[in-house]
Amino acid sequence: MLRALMALAVTLVTATLIVGWLELTREPEVEVAEFTPPTEEEKEADAFEGPVFFEDERLARAARCTVNDMALSDGLSTEWWVRFNAMEGDPALVQQVEAEAETGNLQAMEQIAFHLASRGPEGSEAEARAWMIQAAEAGSVAAINEIGYSYTHGSLGNERDVEEGVRWLLRAMEAGDPLAAANLANLYAEGEIDPPDGMDAQAASLEAHLVSASGCYPPSLEVISNRLKRGRGVPRDLEAAGWIDRNLRIYRN
Repeated sequence: MLRALMALAVTLVTATLIVGWLELTREPEVEVAEFTPPTEEEKEADAFEGPVFFEDERLARAARCTVNDMALSDGLSTEWWVRFNAMEGDPALVQQVEAEAETGNLQAMEQIAFHLASRGPEGSEAEARAWMIQAAEAGSVAAINEIGYSYTHGSLGNERDVEEGVRWLLRAMEAGDPLAAANLANLYAEGEIDPPDGMDAQAASLEAHLVSASGCYPPSLEVISNRLKRGRGVPRDLEAAGWIDRNLRIYRN
């Protein structure tokens, strides 16, 4: 009996030692966090994943426009807009920007011109126009487009002169400004200007919108998306239209 009890005690001690050894050598359990799928807004919107086989490279480019491309389609940087917006209600900053413009700083010329044009006190149109012309002559495509728009709409103190406005808008479009191309597209569609030889007004408008959409200008992208859905003037492609619409929704939110 005594021998049996001693054997049982040895067995229990041995088992305890084995369990202790196993606890020391066992790798700790790692808790894996549950995966939460990203929302549509959190997904990267900077790549068109599907193939686009448009013969017209402008359509292919429009289908690949990212949200960031749309935000930069006016040719003005985020930093430009931050400073421009800060000028509202800050007379000291306005004076500083104007002083910089007087030294020939192109960005400052643009900012003071657009500030006076959109927020300036009554009677500041002439000064706004003068700065806009200086910025345009210094190479600002945004200013060139704005001058063209002002002539076609009779703003900035200019008498309405569509022919002169078109001259400026064409200059801006040829320099790569998608806003100018969209402005021309609207003029064609409204019958304000004659289309090029061999084209009707709607075809000329579409051509200008294609130029604008290839520069990722949102209003023209919307026009092209609608045409892609219906196959009007462009090949019908619901996939490409869907990508454009998706990025437009994210951009506008």
